Amino acid sequence: MKLLLLIPLIFCTISLKAQTATVVKDGERLFDKDVRERNIKTEIYQKQQELDAIVTRLNLSKSVYDWGNYATWDSKERLNEQIAINEKKAYTYDKNPAIFTLCNKIETLNAQLEEGSKLFDGACKKHTYNRQQARKNSDNAKARIEQLNGIVKKEAQDKNTHQAEMNLLDKELQEVTNNSKNLSAQLDAINNRNTSTSLDDFLASNNNNTSNDFLADPSSNNDDFLSGSSKGSSNDFLSETNHSTDFKITSKDGLTGVVNAKGDILIPFKEWVIVEYKMGIAKVSTVVAKKSFSAGDCVGSAYAEVTKMGFVNSLGDYINGSSLKSYVGWQGKGCLRLVSNNANNNISWEQIQRNKARAKREDEYKKEQAKNEAQQWALNYIR
Repeated sequence: MKLLLLIPLIFCTISLKAQTATVVKDGERLFDKDVRERNIKTEIYQKQQELDAIVTRLNLSKSVYDWGNYATWDSKERLNEQIAINEKKAYTYDKNPAIFTLCNKIETLNAQLEEGSKLFDGACKKHTYNRQQARKNSDNAKARIEQLNGIVKKEAQDKNTHQAEMNLLDKELQEVTNNSKNLSAQLDAINNRNTSTSLDDFLASNNNNTSNDFLADPSSNNDDFLSGSSKGSSNDFLSETNHSTDFKITSKDGLTGVVNAKGDILIPFKEWVIVEYKMGIAKVSTVVAKKSFSAGDCVGSAYAEVTKMGFVNSLGDYINGSSLKSYVGWQGKGCLRLVSNNANNNISWEQIQRNKARAKREDEYKKEQAKNEAQQWALNYIR
């Protein structure tokens, strides 16, 4: 009986001892964890102090600035300075591996700590970035120098190409100018010859080719005056008025003719220019052909006119034949030329000036060529 009563007591005692041992063991675990974390943090602080000392001694505490691709830098001297600074920075990191040994150790220790209690997280991040950026800056500065060298080389090539183009344009311009002078001389010779043709030196009399100003009264109206005019009352009348100096070269509805003081028509109204009138005969000029030759929208056009020169009687019929004369002129045009923008198109100021000079010479050539074409057309028409 006593033995049966002792058995539960023994089990209770054993159970109590086991629970006490468990509590003690958990307490030991909590204590060990705190000690372990304190030891890790102490080691991290120690490593960080060693890292800071090296970084300070080597002057690596400042972050490396990202200069990009140095696209706006045009000074090779400044670029070489950047190369020296950044290569020294990268070289310093490469020659001091202890920096990354320490920061990697700090990050390894940090990984053993609980979230929220980590120290100096990302210890290697800044130094890894600095080393990579220093190398990148050095490479970019070297690339920019190569680019500048290429620009200088290209500039020299562009100058040579431009000079060759200008020499060729000068040669072509000289050729077309000489041809223009030759054509102009031929036209002048024909025009002078045709001008000298006259009706017995226009009836071999005094050059009284100015009409009496009997219509000068501002109160009078040419159209009203001419509205009642006739084409000539009779041959007797014409024979009387043909030798009269009482006449007027005038216009009506865009046509030109000759009338006397009575309103009688001495020379019919037509689309011609009456150069002279004398003794019933008028020397007239009529445009029979005209043509234009474009040199470009921003340059202009050359144009040629061919006129028929001759003498007409009171009926408007040509007498003693006629001759042709030509006139070549020029009509310029204004045009806003667009110039390439240096910033947007990466074209140098010197290249822009060369483009302008070449365009100007090309325009001169086009202008002279258009004149040539106009003169050749007129020459083919009148000779």
